[in-house]
Amino acid sequence: MNRALVTLAALVAGATFYTIVRAENYDVAGEAMGKRAHLALPTAGSMRTESGLEQLYFLGVVSLSVDELLTAAGANVFTLEGQLEERLSAGGLQISDVQDLPPEALSVQVRAARDGDTYAGSTLLTVTQPAYLERTSRGSGAIIVQRNATYIGSDVFIAPADGVPAAIEASIATAVDSFVKDWRGANSR
Repeated sequence: MNRALVTLAALVAGATFYTIVRAENYDVAGEAMGKRAHLALPTAGSMRTESGLEQLYFLGVVSLSVDELLTAAGANVFTLEGQLEERLSAGGLQISDVQDLPPEALSVQVRAARDGDTYAGSTLLTVTQPAYLERTSRGSGAIIVQRNATYIGSDVFIAPADGVPAAIEASIATAVDSFVKDWRGANSR
């Protein structure tokens, strides 16, 4: 049990470090763009926004990656993907039927370590979208710089072997609900 708690602490520290590093990279890119991004949405023209989640109504790709250790413990990726998409839809986000259109993507990664019959794991939710720089010398378009992490959220869980599927479902639900709350806050104006 002590090893599981140490593993859980390491996962939390890793997720926190990853979040800080990714957020820092996004802020650097934001500064380079003057805190503006052009979002390519399935509407007429492109939109400008001050917030990474503002005016984000569609996701082009929703993906879920679950550690093999967890699938061996009974996690069903197909069921979890369905629950993830239902939760996003219930929150108000739409998932496009056309792959990569719009280019905004949401991914969820679930990883774990095992100590006897105890599993300690983490869920990492990331939303990415393309970043653009404006041409200031000519009004002839935009240059795609890279895909930027717009939002990063995480959750951790610890569960006995027979409780792994329920623990993963709850962890994903927590991460998605937190994202939906932040997304609604960015779009409440």
